[in-house]
Amino acid sequence: MGRREWAVCAIAVVNVLVASLAPPPATAEPESANPILRVATTALPQSVFPPDRHTAEAHYLSGFIGRSLTIYDKNWAVACALCKALPTLDNHGAAIVTRPDGSMGMDVTFELDPGLFWDDGTPVTTADVVFSTAVAQKFSNGESLLSDIIDTVPQGDHRVTFRLKKVRFDYNRFEELFLLPAHLEKDIFEASATPQEYRARSHYTTDPTAPGLADGPFKLSRKMPDEMLLTKNPYWHGKIPHFDQILLRRITDSAALEADVLAGRIDVVAGELGVDLGAIYRLEAENKNASYQILYKPTLDYEHIDFNLSNDLLKDKRIRRAMELSLDRPIEVPGRERRTMGEAPRSFLSPGSPNFDPTLKPVPYDPARAAALFEEAGFSRGPDGIRVNHAGQRLAFKLSMELAFDLNRRVAEKLKDEWSNAGVEIALADGQISEILPKRQFDLASYSWANVPEFLIAPVYAKSGIPTAENGFKGDNFPGFDNAEMNEVAAALTTELDPGKRLLLWRRAQQIYAEEVPAIPLSFVPNEFVIPATMTGFEPTGHSIPTSFWVEDWALR
Repeated sequence: MGRREWAVCAIAVVNVLVASLAPPPATAEPESANPILRVATTALPQSVFPPDRHTAEAHYLSGFIGRSLTIYDKNWAVACALCKALPTLDNHGAAIVTRPDGSMGMDVTFELDPGLFWDDGTPVTTADVVFSTAVAQKFSNGESLLSDIIDTVPQGDHRVTFRLKKVRFDYNRFEELFLLPAHLEKDIFEASATPQEYRARSHYTTDPTAPGLADGPFKLSRKMPDEMLLTKNPYWHGKIPHFDQILLRRITDSAALEADVLAGRIDVVAGELGVDLGAIYRLEAENKNASYQILYKPTLDYEHIDFNLSNDLLKDKRIRRAMELSLDRPIEVPGRERRTMGEAPRSFLSPGSPNFDPTLKPVPYDPARAAALFEEAGFSRGPDGIRVNHAGQRLAFKLSMELAFDLNRRVAEKLKDEWSNAGVEIALADGQISEILPKRQFDLASYSWANVPEFLIAPVYAKSGIPTAENGFKGDNFPGFDNAEMNEVAAALTTELDPGKRLLLWRRAQQIYAEEVPAIPLSFVPNEFVIPATMTGFEPTGHSIPTSFWVEDWALR
């Protein structure tokens, strides 16, 4: 890494001093009959760097080895993860204040749980919070709460105040803030010229199993492309996990997954990362001795297809609407049956969301109406059945999707066939969606994201959220959707605190989305989990905080 020797020596001295003050490792429980829990996932994170924990697989891992400052709990309420009590306006942990320049902002004060330690015995303190906030701001999308923090003020080792530059509805929601150990990482950060250089030089990248990087109940002990081994954090002083080790294995082939479950080589199948329903149905049929349970959980996981609105053909709303009408949604393929998916979505929110607009009309499968819109836009069928306009432009697009997962490939092939029947030529492109989306290197992109119960929509649907080279490709508005009214609604939803007014704004945002068609909603796919029949304490949430955040509760009877 080229780190200076004086920095290494200084860190070593600090570690010796801290270790002498740290409590002894938590008392080990008697060895259990099942000291290792083997978990199958369809993906493992390429990076364990905390600011990269926005992908589903990275978020799943973080539940074991680290925690964000706050989370949404199993009842969908905002709750502390690393703090003692959630600050609110009512309990005076938060306050609306007038800044010296006359602007209105907020001060929000958190008190850390004093029992938190890194897995090398170093206490977690406000120094970690201040440092982690500075790092997170470098990697934020520009619209998150982190971007509105103008100062992070420590008040001792366990009390810290965030000063926000404006009033925001999500003032106490810090599920994006994962802590980094300042005693190991701060010197590297300060010696790095760019965020990218810091990411490359961070211990999380160069030595992810090094002591001191985990503040959760487990730490990473081995990292391989298709396997990660987690062991107990000896300095974790929360509820002690019932398992000594957790083995995460990446299995993308449904036949291999079935075989491993039936042979007892896998204990848990993590439903948060997507599972082939065909495999689940077959396991259900094979479960003759009731050795495991299968759980189905409705979710906020939004599966959709983004249009790249910088594509000249896709700028025409008639074409976008016709492509939506050409699909028989939700897409049914072997391994995914409609009985588990429900109706085709009418919004980017599921009907189970408290902000869902029930007045939205469904968009049906209507090939005749789609054909009329294609014709109106100037595209008629050519000799090979693909639509062409008077200038000779073919209605042809590239659909980007992660095709290594066989269920994704089946869905992609079905989409291609249905659009071909409508006269639209589709070429399938396999790729890392997380790399393709920020630079908007796609025509159509199919993927899903897991929402929290109430999220900030400006980074997703407002102009300010469009990733560009100028803003460092920050933001999640991958279609490039720029609608004047949506920009106003998104801005209002950021600051409005009144629940009634917020509900009206949410409904209008959904109506604009349905009218303008920047994307095609495909489904809200449920999560399916396989767990041992004797397991207790395993409760899927249905939102974006995965089950791993409650791993301490998992036990075998």
